[in-house]
Amino acid sequence: MLNKKLIFYLSFFGLGMAFLTLLRIPPYVELPIWMVIYVFSAYWIAKMASGKYFLHGFYLNMLNSAWVTSVHILFFKIYLSNHMKEAIMLAKLPLHLYPDLWLLIIGVIFGAFFGVVLGLFAAYLGKQLNRKATLL
Repeated sequence: MLNKKLIFYLSFFGLGMAFLTLLRIPPYVELPIWMVIYVFSAYWIAKMASGKYFLHGFYLNMLNSAWVTSVHILFFKIYLSNHMKEAIMLAKLPLHLYPDLWLLIIGVIFGAFFGVVLGLFAAYLGKQLNRKATLL
């Protein structure tokens, strides 16, 4: 059984990052913050979930992706004004008249990919923590 409360509460880190990225934090700051969030989330999934660690991690990151994508689409003009490189990239894509649609598509793809990463990390930590618990 999935711990939906745990997934929901951990997803607030993704919501926080969604607003931080609107402020144009540099990529060299954003990546380490995401890594800390992933380690923290994987640890709490491994500790609090009663199984299905991979699914917990995957669903958590899909919810994080939904938060980030939603905030970027809702505050689209602010996002583009602070992310010129991304704005240029979106203008060069097919369907360039619908850049918010591209944000949605890219958000789902990135969410699924990094959901697999977080899910595998949570599953690994879950196995390690449970193995140590059975040894004691």
